[in-house]
This record gives sequence, structure tokens and C-alpha cells, in this order.
Amino acid sequence: MKLQKPNWAPFLPLIIAALAFIFLASLLSTQNKGKSRADSSVLPQPASQSSFVLAVRQATGQQTDLELKLTSPLADVSGFSLRLDFQGSATQLKASPELEKEGWVFPIQKISPNRVEFSGIYPKLQKYSFQAEKVIASFTVNGAFDSLSFKLDPQVTKLISKTNEVLTPILTWEKI
Repeated sequence: MKLQKPNWAPFLPLIIAALAFIFLASLLSTQNKGKSRADSSVLPQPASQSSFVLAVRQATGQQTDLELKLTSPLADVSGFSLRLDFQGSATQLKASPELEKEGWVFPIQKISPNRVEFSGIYPKLQKYSFQAEKVIASFTVNGAFDSLSFKLDPQVTKLISKTNEVLTPILTWEKI
């Protein structure tokens, strides 16, 4: 009886995404705490601080449409992860099509009650910069704009460079 070799080709994208996620998780677990800043409050953005920016696109009644943007002084971003806790529920989490076209992969796009979890990996060897603010995702929150409050989880929310520099971004607001 002759055994056939398994065909791994259909599973290759899943294997690559899993390996990239494991790589990102290992970088987060070995972070240099001296370079990390655990600040999850909504504050004015210092020029040298990495930030996730929640931009309100539209607020009507009990529904608020938000864009999630990222800005960072790092010139070589290789990945990010975030956990955003809030009151209410979110729907329609959508990764940025522009970043997908540029080669970004988004292995975690999870919405649960009171929480959004989102991560991105840039697997290319070239440097990628968020020095100019860029939209990374959009989502809708069920809740009136005036009653919403958000908080980043500093244990999970990280930004990683290709040189293994790890930053903990802050959260800021913007109304479009």
C-alpha cells in the first residue's frame, strides 16, 4: 500500500497567519518594560507618543460610527494589537482596505459585548510608518455619543517595531 503525501497548499495562508500571530505574541511577552508606557487614559497626544485615535464619523441617536486610527513616531512598525473596553456593544468591525492593499494582515478582528480586539501584522521586510495618522479599522457602537467611554487594556495594547521596540500607545479622541 503506497501512502500519498498530504497537500498542505490549502492550509498555507492559515499556517502563515498562525505563525505571524505566534511571532507577535512572543514579542509582546518579551517586551522591554523600560521602553513601554502604560497609559490608557484619554489625554491630549504628546508629539512623541504612539496613539490609537478614536474618530467619531457620525453620531445619530443611539448609534455612533467610529474610525480607529494609529499614529506613531516609529519608522518601522511591524505589528500592533489592541483591546478596547467600553460600555455598550459594537458591530461591523472592518479592517482598513487601504492597509490590506499595502500588505497588512489582520489575524484578530473580534467583537464581543463591551470589547473590541484587533491586531495587525506587516509581514513584508520593508519598513512601514504610521508617522502620518492612518485609519486601521472602523466599527459602530450601539450607544449615544455623549454616554460612551473607552479604555485601552495596557497589557494587550502594544505596538511593535521591526527592531523589537515595544510601545504601549495611549487613546485619544477626534471628532470628524
